[in-house]
Formats: sequence, structure tokens, C-alpha cells
Amino acid sequence: MLKVVLYIVFVFSLFTNVSCSSDVSSQVEEIDKYLKNKGIISELDTNGVVIDILDAGSPDKMAETSTITMTYRGEYLNGEVFDDTQFEKPLKLKLSTAISGLKTGLPFFGKGGRGTIIFPSNLAYGNNPPRGIKKNTVLVYHVHILDF
Repeated sequence: MLKVVLYIVFVFSLFTNVSCSSDVSSQVEEIDKYLKNKGIISELDTNGVVIDILDAGSPDKMAETSTITMTYRGEYLNGEVFDDTQFEKPLKLKLSTAISGLKTGLPFFGKGGRGTIIFPSNLAYGNNPPRGIKKNTVLVYHVHILDF
């Protein structure tokens, strides 16, 4: 199956400091290595989110005000799973309240869409993650959009 890989470049907030920027730079290098190991050939911008669309789903696209019903598996680049929903228990999430990496990646999918969204920690939880998620770590979300 032909995969479509899209890259979205982010502009850092004016509040981003130099140490965070260097962490992000190193995380972008980790993402690049991950993509190469998975055989995804691409260019990676230094501040990007990777959206690997396996199935775009319906042509209808969600709005920022949408409530999304989805399943997902959240993992680190090494494959260690930090969160996983089951199809019987999908998550309902308001797009407007999602972490930045998901808020940017999810609108590329329609109903029934499937794919992977990868992003550095500055677009997730950074140095202050919820319990069970590592600090300053690249996150990989394998998503399946059921409805919105």
C-alpha cells in the first residue's frame, strides 16, 4: 500500500527557550532515524510533525470545534506503549482540547481514516506530562477516526 507522508512545519512560540529548542532538535533527529528504520523516505523539517496517512477516510474533515470518536495506540519511538484504547472503548475528544501535535495531525483524517502522527515533546507535554508518560519524549500515535 502506498503511504502518503505529509510534513507540517511549526513556528516555535516566543516563549520557547534555547534549552527546549536543543531538546527539540535532538528529538527531530530521533524522529528522522525512526522514519529511516521504518522505511519511510522523506525530508524532515527541524520543527515538524509527521503525519503518515494509511487511509484518509471520508472526504469530510473535522473542524476545531469537533468532538472526535477515535481509537489510538500511543507509544514511544522504541515501540513501548504508554496508552492504548480498545475498539470497544473508543475515546471521545474535543479537538480544541487536544495536545498540539494531535490538534494539527487529526484534521488530515476523515471518518474511517487511519494513520500515524509523530511529534516532538514541545508539541505534547514537554517537561510536565501526565502520570505514565515520560518527560521530554517524542510521541507516536497510531489513530483510527471513527466519527466526529
